[in-house]
Amino acid sequence: MKEAGKKILLLFILLTLSVSLSGCMPEHSKRELNSIAIVMGLGLDKVTKENQIPFEKGDLHVTAQVVRTSSLSGGGSKSSGGASNSADAMYWNLEMAGDDIFPMLRGSVKQSNRNLYISHSQVIVFGEDLAREGLAPFMDYFFREREMRYNVLLAVSEKPAKELLRIAPSLETLPAQEIAKLLKIQAKSAEAPTVSLFDFAVDMKSGRKAAVIPLINGKPSGEEEETVYVDGCAVFDRWTMVGKLNATQTRGFLWTAGDIQSTVLTVPVEDTRFSLTVTGKKGKMHVDFNPDAGYEGIYVSFQVAVDAVVGHIDGIYDLHQKDGLEKIQQRCAREIAAEICDAIGKSRELESDIFGVSEYLSRHEPKLWKKIEGEWDAYFSGITYEVSVKANVRRTGSLVDPVLKEGVQYD
Repeated sequence: MKEAGKKILLLFILLTLSVSLSGCMPEHSKRELNSIAIVMGLGLDKVTKENQIPFEKGDLHVTAQVVRTSSLSGGGSKSSGGASNSADAMYWNLEMAGDDIFPMLRGSVKQSNRNLYISHSQVIVFGEDLAREGLAPFMDYFFREREMRYNVLLAVSEKPAKELLRIAPSLETLPAQEIAKLLKIQAKSAEAPTVSLFDFAVDMKSGRKAAVIPLINGKPSGEEEETVYVDGCAVFDRWTMVGKLNATQTRGFLWTAGDIQSTVLTVPVEDTRFSLTVTGKKGKMHVDFNPDAGYEGIYVSFQVAVDAVVGHIDGIYDLHQKDGLEKIQQRCAREIAAEICDAIGKSRELESDIFGVSEYLSRHEPKLWKKIEGEWDAYFSGITYEVSVKANVRRTGSLVDPVLKEGVQYD
């Protein structure tokens, strides 16, 4: 009887808890799919005469790309997705203007019969004009908003962000999806970093370290079509865009961090061109300081190690010759060192420490850092640096000898 009573009591407790827990969520926190507008991407621009919205006032223009769930069954791409806000488009670009992003997004119900839901946002695109004025006023909202995910990707657009979000996707359903996947796949080419909201925040909070965000733009691919492409990165110092790195300089920066998963490097050796698949195996930095040398007293050494695989040989070259592979490795190392030096030179020109030298000093030499922190721009512009690259050609591909051979006639 005692055992049966315990079982009855346990069953009663479980039933009581199931009833009470089922109603613990407040009514206002419940969200049905047909009551929210799912935002897949955000674009922020400076208000100009060209993008001024009638009857709207303010210096900030926001574009929220909302997915039309009722239209998704038809697929995407240029043929059906559309770049307009027509009823059959896969998405709706909701545009707003104001002075503060928080009340603007909350006030979107003036145009939309659903509340914006930004938790699924894949990308935030900042127009270059706005980025050069500074992103600090908007970052507080993105970090404070509980619906915003820190893994959302960031990009800077050379043309207005709202225009990038209008370019019909070639392979995806929505422009925001296409931009986000384009940014992610840059790890395969190493011409731009992949930067999330969290990554950007960490760099901006790390002493005087500068940050980079991928640059994107739109270019015509046909008479009437336009495509989005990545073109280097924007450099930020104290939340403000101060300049740009081209694709080569961007890759030079990525070599030092060992962040290159895979990239193609073409190098000339004698009269032959080699296309190599290169991976950044290791990137290391060391900093020394000579107080007697003044602003030129900081010495930075970059040590980079890479692995390479021969992908294509354009010409006649005997891989069996003495030092045949060694010549390729040396040339590969020189080309990579040149890209790194180009990136360092541009970084010094912009007086922006994208390499984290200041972060290194603040961690390893905190007393020294406190003394020179106030004059860091002058110290960074005068740094002396050395670049050491070691390249190792691990494989020559399935074919050892090139197709073209010396002494053979080809028509």
